Amino acid sequence: MDAAKELELFGYTKINNIVSEETCAILADRFDEIEKKRRDAGNLYTPGGQTVIYNAHLEDPDLFLPMIDIPEVLAVVEKVLGPNFILDTCAGSRSSVAEGKFGPHIDGHLPISDFAQTTDVQMLICLDPFTETNGSTKVWPLSHKTGIRIHGTDWYKEQMPQPVVLSAPRGTLVMFLGQTWHQIGLNVDNTRRWGLILQYRRWWMKPSFDYTKCGEAIFNKLNDTQKKLLGFTSRPPASADTRIKTIMDINNLPKTYKEAIEC
Repeated sequence: MDAAKELELFGYTKINNIVSEETCAILADRFDEIEKKRRDAGNLYTPGGQTVIYNAHLEDPDLFLPMIDIPEVLAVVEKVLGPNFILDTCAGSRSSVAEGKFGPHIDGHLPISDFAQTTDVQMLICLDPFTETNGSTKVWPLSHKTGIRIHGTDWYKEQMPQPVVLSAPRGTLVMFLGQTWHQIGLNVDNTRRWGLILQYRRWWMKPSFDYTKCGEAIFNKLNDTQKKLLGFTSRPPASADTRIKTIMDINNLPKTYKEAIEC
C-alpha cells in the first residue's frame, strides 16, 4: 500500500531500507560524540525517558544535511502537506532506562481529526535497531482520527487501546502524523537506541527554530531543496518595496546569504 495512504488510514507507516546500515552506524556514533560534548558542557537536554540532540544538521551539516531532503521521504510528505512545507525539527533521540515522563502525546499543535487538514508529519529514522526492550516508539493506530489532544490526561491509562510497538531494523523510516498519539518506550535492556527525528510542517506555521539564522557557511552548503526546507523561500517580506507575497520562487531567492535574509 502507498505510504501516504497508510498514513491516512492508520496514522502511521514504515518504509524499510531508507538509509544504509553503514550510514546509520556513522550517524549514531556521531550522536554519541555530540551527546558527550554537550554533557561535558552542561547543556545536554534530557527530558524524561530520552536524550535529545536538537539541530543536528547545524551541528554537523556535512553528515546530517543530506538526511533532511531524502527524495523518497519528501515525496510522501508532499502527498500529505502539499508542495510547500518546511523543516521544523532535525534531532537525535536516544531512549534511556526511564519511562518517558510525557506519556502519550501528539507532536502537532492541534488535534486534527481530518487527514486533509494535517499540519505536521513526523519522521523517525532508526539509526540503531528498534526493539520492544530498548525503547522503541509506540503509536496508537487510528488515534489521528479522534481529534483528542492526549497530553496530561489520566483516563488513557485504563481506557486507551494497546499501542503498536514500532520495532524495526537499522535504516527503517517510521512515519506518523502530527496528530497521531505516540510515546517513547521503556529501555529495559539499556542498549543504545538512537533515532533521527525529522519533522515537517506547513510553510505558514511558525517553526520551532528559525533556520534562516543558520549563517553564511551553512547557507553556502545548501541545495535549493534544503533552502526551501529551512524556510528561506517562505520568510515574510522584509519590505513591501521588494515583494508582497510570503512564498517566493526558489529561482528568485538571492544567491548570497546576506541578500537572502534581507529580501
